[in-house]
Amino acid sequence: MSPAELAGHANLSESEAELAKDRAGTEPLLWEGDEDSLARFREKLDEHDCRLVQGGRFLHAMGTFDKADGVRFLLGKYREHFEQDRLIAIALGDSPNDQHMLEEADIAVIVRGVHSESVSLPSQSRAIRSIKAGPAGWNECVLNLLIEYGY
Repeated sequence: MSPAELAGHANLSESEAELAKDRAGTEPLLWEGDEDSLARFREKLDEHDCRLVQGGRFLHAMGTFDKADGVRFLLGKYREHFEQDRLIAIALGDSPNDQHMLEEADIAVIVRGVHSESVSLPSQSRAIRSIKAGPAGWNECVLNLLIEYGY
């Protein structure tokens, strides 16, 4: 898509869309075919060790990695550097492509969005859902957690 097309689909300005197009990890796409053709596409991706995951606005074709890999890496680095401190990992997400990341966190926050009902609350951690949608929901939950933890 051109930046103008992406801006129209994602409710972004053209300059924001230009930045959003600079991606390295996944390939977002809109599917215009039927469910059968989508199933065949998923099978083809699987043959190449790739998968298709629903994001907030788009489907994302990606490898076997996900956001949880980044969380594990980052938490490992923090734990190495701050080994005497207790760390609390909070992850916020609004769609199925956030599921594994949320499962890695001590506190999982599901922000209300178009696909947020498809995200399961991880049972092994503390999990909450926002009342508000989008950035307002993110803000609502982060501020409440900061207050709860005395910041």
